[in-house]
Amino acid sequence: MLGLIEEHMKFNEDTVSKLIDELFEKYEKRYIDEDEYKIFFTLKGLNPDEIEDLIFHAYRLGIIDVGVDVKGDGKSLMSIWKDEDEEGISEDDILKKF
Repeated sequence: MLGLIEEHMKFNEDTVSKLIDELFEKYEKRYIDEDEYKIFFTLKGLNPDEIEDLIFHAYRLGIIDVGVDVKGDGKSLMSIWKDEDEEGISEDDILKKF
């Protein structure tokens, strides 16, 4: 199944890494929620399916980590962060920072 998904992805490792780096440079913070990265990548010309593929691919490559945060209004948002920035910190600790 994963092989079929990979065949449809248009992102290679260099492109994924570059786009994720640009995202984190733009926001200048360690944790980026779903609303933020969707806006950024939409402005870059990606459609919702491409954004989902990009995030999934970045996660599979180990470039980012992914979690879910519940905001004050009860809305659940996916959040991403660069794994290498958070050595030794648990996902729960990271999500408490939001």
